[in-house]
Amino acid sequence: MMKVSGWYEAEQGASFFDYEGQTLQDIAKAMIEEYHDDCVGVDVVAEDGDGNDVSSKLEDLLIANEGNI
Repeated sequence: MMKVSGWYEAEQGASFFDYEGQTLQDIAKAMIEEYHDDCVGVDVVAEDGDGNDVSSKLEDLLIANEGNI
């Protein structure tokens, strides 16, 4: 299980998130299901449970999955 925490730049300011999933792909899909396109194409700052920066990977997955949910 993977854990990812962080924030993305929402219209009203920073929107914080905390997700668990089997993969980063699963987490990206869950974010789109919850936040829709609000979290796509904006600045994302995210770390996995070990403190590794996964921001760029998550941004790419959010864009790639936007139309697939």
